[in-house]
Amino acid sequence: MLFSSKKAFAFIDVGLGQSSVNSGRGVMSLAAEVYGTQYSLSLVSTGTQTPIYYQSNYSVSVYKNWESGPFIFGHIASGFGVGIFYGVRGFTDGTTAEASNSDVGFGPSFKVQWFFASPLFFKIEGLFGLRDLSSHLALNFQDFTTFSLGVSW
Repeated sequence: MLFSSKKAFAFIDVGLGQSSVNSGRGVMSLAAEVYGTQYSLSLVSTGTQTPIYYQSNYSVSVYKNWESGPFIFGHIASGFGVGIFYGVRGFTDGTTAEASNSDVGFGPSFKVQWFFASPLFFKIEGLFGLRDLSSHLALNFQDFTTFSLGVSW
């Protein structure tokens, strides 16, 4: 389904990612997306490490894509689908992990991509993990949101 089309596109995104899985801190992220004619597969990796703390987060999403229309010098492309993320974090004394924890979330995902100077684009991509009900009732969604500035070819 994703790769069955005769025409394919590859998007490489490199930009600054900011996510609630990083407690709102801005950290570098690397995102890549492979397109078919209607569907795409997105992979995102982000993480940080200090002498006492580390955190890595990964997500995979599949989108149904469409053209949203023209917008200031370019056009908007959008997508909606499902995704999964995995995150691991912990504290260390420099040589061994003293405490660590991991999260997994699965749920709806979306993206909005603005080609402001094609092939250059700005993209926001979000994945909302559905986990235990008590977190959602407390409005504590497990989301993975990435902002990217990139190039497509």
